[in-house]
Amino acid sequence: MIDFWDNRYSQPTFAYGTKPNEFFKEYIDTLKPGRLLLPAEGEGRNAVYAAQHGRTVDAFDFSQSAREKVGQLANQAGVFIQYTTTTIQGFTAPASEYDLIGLIYVHMLPDERRAFHQRLISFLKPSGYVVLEAFHKE
Repeated sequence: MIDFWDNRYSQPTFAYGTKPNEFFKEYIDTLKPGRLLLPAEGEGRNAVYAAQHGRTVDAFDFSQSAREKVGQLANQAGVFIQYTTTTIQGFTAPASEYDLIGLIYVHMLPDERRAFHQRLISFLKPSGYVVLEAFHKE
């Protein structure tokens, strides 16, 4: 699976473009800036948009090629993204760290998804939000 995504993200163009996911953009535009986590963020289009609009952004993906693209996009936009190369299982964060967690088309197996969503809740502040856009078949 890592090879698939590394190959996809190693292409010269951005696989999903450089503009943020429209659902994500519309949702976070209604919220006050804060600390945001973007798991499986890929090439960084949502992370860069959020950072441009006053959010402190932590993001991760397991693809090293994606990380390189995030660096390009963030540099072009003049923003900083705290981006880690790790798996969904390997990511950790302090409890109650984030005001918002964005899950935009995060691809996981059903059992993996359930366990990860339960872990994510512990990373969220009590007054925090989760924005989720997903398409999956079970």
